[in-house]
Amino acid sequence: MKYTSGQYTSKQLMDNIFEVEDALTKEALAGVALAITDTTKQADYKARIEDLSLGRNTVLFDANNKPSVYCVYKPDQKARLDYLANSGTHFTASDKLHPAFIVNGAVMEILVGKYLAGRVNGTNHAVSLRGLEPAHTINFDNSLSACIAKGAGHHMVTLAEWAYLSLLAIREGFQPRGNDSYGDSYQDATEYAIAASASSGQVNRTRTGSGPLSWFLDGTPFSPADLRGNVREWLAGYRTNDGEIQILQDNNAADGTKDQSLESALWKAILQNGSLVAPGTADTYKWDYVTTAPASGSAAFLLNITKDNPPADATPYGSQTFSALAAKAGVTVHDLLRHLLIMPPLANAPLGTQYMRNVGERFGFAGGYWSYTSLAGLGCRFAVNERSYAAGDVGFRPAFYRALTA
Repeated sequence: MKYTSGQYTSKQLMDNIFEVEDALTKEALAGVALAITDTTKQADYKARIEDLSLGRNTVLFDANNKPSVYCVYKPDQKARLDYLANSGTHFTASDKLHPAFIVNGAVMEILVGKYLAGRVNGTNHAVSLRGLEPAHTINFDNSLSACIAKGAGHHMVTLAEWAYLSLLAIREGFQPRGNDSYGDSYQDATEYAIAASASSGQVNRTRTGSGPLSWFLDGTPFSPADLRGNVREWLAGYRTNDGEIQILQDNNAADGTKDQSLESALWKAILQNGSLVAPGTADTYKWDYVTTAPASGSAAFLLNITKDNPPADATPYGSQTFSALAAKAGVTVHDLLRHLLIMPPLANAPLGTQYMRNVGERFGFAGGYWSYTSLAGLGCRFAVNERSYAAGDVGFRPAFYRALTA
C-alpha cells in the first residue's frame, strides 16, 4: 500500500500500517529462519513502512536478513532533559540530551523495537514483528547475545532507553495499558489481545501488537507496543551487586562490544553527586530494607548509601510501589537516578511496583507480565533474579542505534 496524503481517520492510519506489517510477518514466516533475502522486497517494505508511519517507523534487515520494525526516536527537542523535566515538575530542568541518546560520547538516534522479540516453533528470535508469540524462557546473556548477533548497532533495549520512553510518556500524559490480567487489561477489562498461549484454561502470553491502541506507548500505531504486561523485558546496562546499584555510562550498553559480564570494569557505581565510580567505592547508592530485613517474603525498601538492614541470606526480597520509593533521610537523590528511572520523578511517577534483592548479582527486567494487574506498568522493574534466570514470563526487545539521519 502506498501512502497518499489526505484526511485519514485514526483507524485508517492504523489499518494501513498494520496491513503492511502483517504482510511482512507473513513473508518472514514463509522464509528460512524468518529471513527475507530479496533486496528489492527489503527496500519495498522499508519504503512502505516509513511512508505509512510518516517516518516514525522503519524496518531494518539484520546481518541474517531477518526483518524488524522499529520506532525511531531522534535527538530532538523531545530528547532534551528540559522537555522531559516539564519545567522542573519531574526533575531539575537541563538543556542536555537524555542519556539514551549518548553512545560512546557521541549523539545518536535510537530505534526501539515496536514489538517484543518473537518465538516461532519453539525457537526465540531477536526480531520485532507484529503477531508473533513473544520470546520467552531465555536468560539475560542469551537475550543480549541474540540481539548483538544481528550486527553492529543492534542491541537489547537498555535501562536508559526504557527510562526515556517512560519519561516521554509521563511528559505527554499517557501511560499505556496492556496484558496484565490473563490476556486482558486490568485497568479496562473490555480491552484484550489475541492469545498466543494459555495454561489451565487462562490466557497468558498474547501475540505481539494484537491489543488495542491503548496498549501502545503513546496511543498511536506508530509507538512501541506491550510495554506493560505480556512478558517482562530484560534490560541491558543495569544491575545490582550485593545491593549496590551499577550501570554503564550514558547509553553505552547499546554498544554490543561493551562487556556486561560479572567482572567487567565497565560497570560503575554512583555517588550522591552523580559521579560514576568503581564498584565498592564507599557511600555509593544501594538498595536497603527500611527496617530489619525479613527472614523470608518481602518488605519495603529504600535508597541508601549503606546497607543498614542487611538480610541473613538471599531468601527475602524488597517490594515497593515505585511512586512511593524514597531515599533514607539525609541521602540526596541525584537527578541521574531520575533520568534513568532508578528513582521516581518528583511528580507523576510511572505506574508499577519495584523489586530488589540486595544479595549477589541481580539483573533487571521491566514492565510486568500477564498476571501482574496493578503491579505492572512502566514503573515496574526488578533487580531480584540472577543473569541465568529464565522463565515463561520473561522475554526481551531488540533495539538499534545509529548516527543521526536526515
